[in-house]
Amino acid sequence: MGETQKLLLFRKWDLSDIAIQDKGLKNVISLRQCIMPLTFGRSALKRFNKADVNIVERLVNKLMHFGKKYAKNTGRMAGKKIHAIN
Repeated sequence: MGETQKLLLFRKWDLSDIAIQDKGLKNVISLRQCIMPLTFGRSALKRFNKADVNIVERLVNKLMHFGKKYAKNTGRMAGKKIHAIN
């Protein structure tokens, strides 16, 4: 019980040794440690709360769009986010 395990992103990558040098991006990029970056939109209701979302999840959310014209259609996308992450 004395040993503590590190949380690895997707059980592969360690985020603890990453350092952000840019002062402007330091407040916006979140490297919060989690196993699976999936918050189910909990940060959507508060202003500027997307800075608390893991940077990998934000990238996956951007990739899930069809484009600017069609935006995001949730009916067709149900369950596809897990496949996009893996």
